[in-house]
Amino acid sequence: MSEALVDNQAILKKHGRSFYWASVFLPADTRDRAASLYGFCRRVDDAVDEAPSEDVANRNIIEMEQLLVVQKNGENEFSALFNELRQCGLGMEPAQQLLLGVKSDLEEVKVRDEEELLLYCYRVAGTVGLMMCPVLNVREPTAWGYAIDLGIGMQLTNICRDVLEDAKNQRVYLPQSWFQQPLTVDDITSNHERSNEISSNVLKALRIAESHYNSAIEGLVFIPSRTRLAICIALTLYREIGRKIEKHWSGNSLKGRMFVSGPEKIICVARGIGLFIKTLFSRKPTKNQSVAKTHHVLTAMPGVS
Repeated sequence: MSEALVDNQAILKKHGRSFYWASVFLPADTRDRAASLYGFCRRVDDAVDEAPSEDVANRNIIEMEQLLVVQKNGENEFSALFNELRQCGLGMEPAQQLLLGVKSDLEEVKVRDEEELLLYCYRVAGTVGLMMCPVLNVREPTAWGYAIDLGIGMQLTNICRDVLEDAKNQRVYLPQSWFQQPLTVDDITSNHERSNEISSNVLKALRIAESHYNSAIEGLVFIPSRTRLAICIALTLYREIGRKIEKHWSGNSLKGRMFVSGPEKIICVARGIGLFIKTLFSRKPTKNQSVAKTHHVLTAMPGVS
């Protein structure tokens, strides 16, 4: 096993606990490819989040952009991943969109409306779902929209879980158009008078996430049965975070960072297995009917149309 692959698997285990749990159910070769994709996405994310200054972050992003530009002519730790993206017809566009999404986090973030939120979720997570398709040997373009839906659903869950943490980093992802008055970082971190309004809109975002999870479930049948179980489990684990925020906190994620405990993970694995069994009796959609396809802001994005 290469040193780069060992590093990527270590990154997945440390930073992607839900994904790591699910990856245990992947065949070894697919697990290695998934770890490589996660390693690439983590590298992109850390280019901004771990940079000591905005100047360094900008230089890191430029280096990642150059990596995508020159990947045809040079070998690097992600060459196999890039080759798979080209061979399945996706090319480098999803990775480039991912970079655009991460780059937008360089400045103070205030999302204007729902369309801007969905575009951001597409760029930083829908593209990851899209790039997972060749990793999982999903070759039918009809499946791509459902993979994007899963990524968007997961990112919306992330946003709802991390409202307070993001605000401390000068990032407000809940759309301003959802609030009667502009929502500021201080409103989230110290103005408890607006907690009910924030909670209400967290629940709204979770409902949107649910619609994307439901759509993603319709597309699970495109994944070969040998690798499908892991995605059923990953979906169930991540979805549970949002459901707990709704059930136990009534949307008030200002209380902290919701997580799924070890015993709860075991229950989610059982539910994921149940979902997997259900998909064995489902038929493939004959055309792309994903939720992503209904969002006007995404119609021109790779994998949606």
